[in-house]
Amino acid sequence: MNGYVSLQNKKIYYEEYGDNNLPTFLYLHGGPGVGSYDFNLTQAQRLSPFIHLISIDQRGCLRSDAIEDNEDFSIQNLIDDFESIRDHFKINRWGLIGHSFGGFLAIEYAYQFPEVIEQVVLECPTFDMLESLRSVVKKAEKLYREDGHDKLADRCRDAYTYSEQELFSIFSEISEKRDRVYIRSLNPNFFNDIVEQSGIQHYDWQKQMMFQNKINDQILKHPILDKLTNITCPVLLIKGKYDPICSEFQTEEFLNKVQNRTVIIFDNSAHMPRHEEPESFAEAIKAFVKNTQLR
Repeated sequence: MNGYVSLQNKKIYYEEYGDNNLPTFLYLHGGPGVGSYDFNLTQAQRLSPFIHLISIDQRGCLRSDAIEDNEDFSIQNLIDDFESIRDHFKINRWGLIGHSFGGFLAIEYAYQFPEVIEQVVLECPTFDMLESLRSVVKKAEKLYREDGHDKLADRCRDAYTYSEQELFSIFSEISEKRDRVYIRSLNPNFFNDIVEQSGIQHYDWQKQMMFQNKINDQILKHPILDKLTNITCPVLLIKGKYDPICSEFQTEEFLNKVQNRTVIIFDNSAHMPRHEEPESFAEAIKAFVKNTQLR
């Protein structure tokens, strides 16, 4: 089932899978701003036998209404949207599945509304976007070194010494290698193929540009590592062994600060375990839900 939830002046696109008597989970996509299409494509049918999944395109993304240039928009708008969607579906408590920036949102939501969150699944999340960007640049060093581009490799090596402006400059320069940093066991262009074959208009995919313009500065200046200690519900961290976004530092912070947690490392994945090891991804969530579900 799919449709729209009308929230004030915006329509939010959703898809719904699984019996509503099963544990309900809200899927929060990353990007920022990429939408839920690819997750639904590879995971919705795998997950629907054991969870009731509500998957949305966040405000301003993909099939939801666009954000206008003169419009105020913040992370808090997104958190408030999630609560309004919960109210729309008349759900008392639910779980969250968050990928990348969606993991950031999942922690912020659980921090603000702990009484409505039962379980959280994090797939390769970021808790500190600047740290994640430094990690991406640093991991690109090996690729440039292998290609004989030692000067650029040296610049990538020094990722953790740069100012924010310098970091963004080198991050832009390595755009040709970034997909190879994000993906381990698939063709690095696989996501572009999904976009091309989706049948969704180019305009809708491009909505994420305005989304990012409005929200990136807020994400960069407000890491949420300190909020991890306040998350008391069961949390599953799914991390690709080669993932650059949930960096080694952020993973250690997660382990030190979240007490009620389970961690699964996917050995053949980087940033996209749901695509790179899809069956194992679904099975990990199935086991987590079964083992931590409230009685």
